[in-house]
Amino acid sequence: MIDAYTLRRADIADIKVSSGSSYRALDFEIQSADVEVRSRSTVQLEVTNSLEGDLSSGSTLRYNCKTSKVDMEKDISSSVSKR
Repeated sequence: MIDAYTLRRADIADIKVSSGSSYRALDFEIQSADVEVRSRSTVQLEVTNSLEGDLSSGSTLRYNCKTSKVDMEKDISSSVSKR
């Protein structure tokens, strides 16, 4: 059986991080991701189709994206950047 980790790709990901934690998956290709990043946490990922999310409290999102379908909400203390 071949799983998503072996293939290094997934169709959909729902990612939630908080309390200063981090999620790094730049070598793992995700088609569509929904991220929630809270309380000084960091997410780094690779997305091929769409990216939606919500950031707050000094959190950071860095992403590689091969599409323009990015819908992000964030407060003034958080940052979103395309790599």
